Amino acid sequence: MEIQQFCGIDDPRLDSLVIDFRELDYQWGDDLSIHGAWWLLVSDSPVLVVVSPDSLRAYAGVLNGQRIRTDFHEALEEVEAYLQRT
Repeated sequence: MEIQQFCGIDDPRLDSLVIDFRELDYQWGDDLSIHGAWWLLVSDSPVLVVVSPDSLRAYAGVLNGQRIRTDFHEALEEVEAYLQRT
């Protein structure tokens, strides 16, 4: 599934998500635009994107920086803690 297809998902049942982009083969200059991913930017629930530390700056320019993590397990723990509170 391409990033754009994935980020175009609009499902009200989606209230938390960890997206793992660590293995994505990003090369400087690649188009990272993700039109239609409004829920990545405005959702109050944890929708987190995990990236490799080397790609952090590139993704920070495209995604809400507060949604980006570099540690997959910490992101899962954060979402799990949210789900336990709700």
